[in-house]
Amino acid sequence: QDSGGVYRDFLDTVSDELMSPQLPLLVPTPNHCDDVGKERDAFVLNPAADVSPGAPARRMLHFLGQLMGVCLRRGDVLPLCLSRTVWKAVLGEEMTVEDLECFDAGAAKIVRRLGRPPPEGVDADTFAIEFSGLRFVVRDSAGQERELMERGRSTRVTFERAKEFADLMLGMRLQEAKSQLEHLRSGLARVVSLDCLALWTWRYLEERVCGIAIVDVGLLKKYVRYDGIAAESPEVGFLWEVIEEMCQNDLRLFLHFVWGRSRLPPDGSPKWAEGFKVTSSSSGEQWLPTAHTCFFQLDLPAYTSKEVCKQRVQFAIHNCVSLGIA
Repeated sequence: QDSGGVYRDFLDTVSDELMSPQLPLLVPTPNHCDDVGKERDAFVLNPAADVSPGAPARRMLHFLGQLMGVCLRRGDVLPLCLSRTVWKAVLGEEMTVEDLECFDAGAAKIVRRLGRPPPEGVDADTFAIEFSGLRFVVRDSAGQERELMERGRSTRVTFERAKEFADLMLGMRLQEAKSQLEHLRSGLARVVSLDCLALWTWRYLEERVCGIAIVDVGLLKKYVRYDGIAAESPEVGFLWEVIEEMCQNDLRLFLHFVWGRSRLPPDGSPKWAEGFKVTSSSSGEQWLPTAHTCFFQLDLPAYTSKEVCKQRVQFAIHNCVSLGIA
């Protein structure tokens, strides 16, 4: 009986496409583009996405919200890497400059320098040197120029109005994708009542939709079971040594190889089902391990050394990436 390997692979593929230039819904965080600060691998809702009536992006955002709702109800995992500001916005949580810093450290630095008194902020002389040409306009995560007030492009920011500029900039950047968020939330609300999420934290919501971002080997070990092979057998020991030495990227590849997904579900989730099954393979050590993604199962040949095991496993996870050959 098929236990959903193809379906899990579909969700992984959807996530990969969403976090690619092929679809207009998400853009990399400015920190990602500048390679600074936190959330360098994260994405935010694209504030430039056209959500006018009939626009494809409008329907896509609505469907994405519905897909998130399905994951919440079924316990499925949609392995998106979104900024925490997206999850906070979905829940309607208040945000601060610390949240802005998470996805745009450069903008947060400007907000702090112009919105606070010295020594953290700037004095009049420093402002005159560094911000003399500043206008009431800033760029959002999509690179669009956004006016902070009427005729903002032609309104000069003086030292006396620096804090006003900082406050307006902070508010705009934290709400830059408000229109796009509305359609995401409307799709989610079709599947899950938003009132039911009122007591959730943004981190819990993220884990329920996207799974655990860090692949925890200890959690994987907790749900392992052995069939036709002893936990104390040498090849099992070699396998766990190889897994424990993997970087996070290789762990995600290993997880996709054996289960068709790149993130683990939360501890206690029914999606663990019967757990990670390791069985003995009658193939010789010259053969690669075989995976059955529908059943979260790995058939492990009797490798005679850690080196051989590592070579075979690494080749498999890096080259057998399609369900057709995995």
